[in-house]
Amino acid sequence: MRLTSQQLDHLPVYTAAQTFLGYVIGFELDVEQQTIITYYVSRRRWFNAADFLISAQQVLTMTEDKMTVVDTIVPATSPVPLLNQIG
Repeated sequence: MRLTSQQLDHLPVYTAAQTFLGYVIGFELDVEQQTIITYYVSRRRWFNAADFLISAQQVLTMTEDKMTVVDTIVPATSPVPLLNQIG
C-alpha cells in the first residue's frame, strides 16, 4: 500500500488499545534510506507543535483511514528499578 503526503497529513493516530492520540501533522525523513523515521502527531489539526513523536518502529499498522501504534504508556506510579547496592 502507498499513501501520498496528502493522505498522510491529518491521518488519525490510535494506540493498539484504541486510545486516540491525535493527527499526523508532519514527519521526518532519512534522506539516505529514503524512509520516514519519525511522525509528528498533534491533538490539534494545525501545525504549531507536536504532542507526540512516534518512531516508525512503533507503528503497528497504517491504512488510508488510520495509523495504529504500540501502547507505551507507563503509569507515573510505576516503581523505578534501583541499582544493586554493593556493601
